[in-house]
Amino acid sequence: MAERVSASEVDVNEQGRGTAPPQAADPKFAWPPSRAVLGTSVKRLDGPEKVTGRAKYTFDINRPGMLYGRVLRSPHPHARVVSVDLSAARRAPGVRAALVWRDPADAQNSRVMFQGDEVAAVAADTEERAIDAARLIRVEYEVLPHVTVVQQALTGTAPAVFTGGNVRQGQTQETGDLAAGFKAAAHTIEETYATHVITHACMESHGTAGRIQITAATKELLDGQFVCESRGTIPVKGKGEMEVWYLEGPNGD
Repeated sequence: MAERVSASEVDVNEQGRGTAPPQAADPKFAWPPSRAVLGTSVKRLDGPEKVTGRAKYTFDINRPGMLYGRVLRSPHPHARVVSVDLSAARRAPGVRAALVWRDPADAQNSRVMFQGDEVAAVAADTEERAIDAARLIRVEYEVLPHVTVVQQALTGTAPAVFTGGNVRQGQTQETGDLAAGFKAAAHTIEETYATHVITHACMESHGTAGRIQITAATKELLDGQFVCESRGTIPVKGKGEMEVWYLEGPNGD
């Protein structure tokens, strides 16, 4: 059975859909008399260019004299780098530079701690040449014991991966009387759950190209200035101008 509602009891928005009348604001909060942002449609300045594909990111920028980098990464989850030979990579066509990141001579920096950890890098005049040169780097590893799951690390008999042990004291945050809550609960369920890695942003591209005029997709602090998403030029002390293109930050910025 349909219920009759008077026109004064219905709020019709700009799309013509009827909604319930707004509730009174909570006096505990300093709400403004009218909303300027919340509950309104805000047009993003970069929206049209992004959805049409006209927006440019640092991946789209091509400057004269650009170099392409390639990082050689460890195939082992835990190992000590015994030696790194860059000679063949440095002789490869188009290579301009090669360097070692995990220095075998540095006891504090000679271990790789996960599969994919950086070991060495090359820079060449084309991306293909950088890839080929990275394949010519020769690395000798001393494979070390590793821990793959939390339960293994907690046994007390797992190999010590970190100095001082694999386990550190955690931080517990509790509110209220948990013991009383469990005691009063009709049922108590205890299980162990695991999820995959979750990132709170779908995209966060990083990149920089150029010298005096810098094209950057980042939101780092430069000379104390916080660079937000924008398009145009921003003066940077002692560094000429910085041209900022589109980016996606970890907070959707």
